[in-house]
Amino acid sequence: MTSDRVTLTVTDGIADVRLNRPDKLNAMDEIQFRAVADTIARIEARRDIRCVVLSGEGRAFCVGIDLQRLSSSPALRGLVREDRLRELVLTGRRVEASEAARIGLVTDVADDPRAAAMELARSIAGSSPDAVRAAKRLFNLPWQTCDADVLLEESREQERLLASDSHREAVCAGQEGRAPLYRD
Repeated sequence: MTSDRVTLTVTDGIADVRLNRPDKLNAMDEIQFRAVADTIARIEARRDIRCVVLSGEGRAFCVGIDLQRLSSSPALRGLVREDRLRELVLTGRRVEASEAARIGLVTDVADDPRAAAMELARSIAGSSPDAVRAAKRLFNLPWQTCDADVLLEESREQERLLASDSHREAVCAGQEGRAPLYRD
């Protein structure tokens, strides 16, 4: 489904995804959920995207999902201490950005969050795509994985990285005093 509810532009390996319903503060309804899902499918079908920045048009990112709805999924477990999570879910209390950062609901608070996110995305997109994928695979291991298994997986990832074209390009670029030109 094509929708103007979510826009997608790609520049220099960065997908800039914008929720586009500013009159409703980008609230999520069934059409918006479908538009987001369709955009995810479009991103997954491309090989030129290395990083995604998700933001909202207008004065709010998205006001459509509250903690009480999210509490039925494991979305916040491990992100926020359980006692704090229970307090927020059971009371429905809203938190300001500074408190959200302090308790771990958000990573950073910035005067211009979209600009800060784009700067971070440029940094990630400029890194070795093989190394970024390896790191994501390691982070996606279940948190209950024992240390020995994590170290084994990390060792396997390092072996693959050392044999990769990205690694060879990084070494050559370093020897030649230039920025690496990674190919996907």
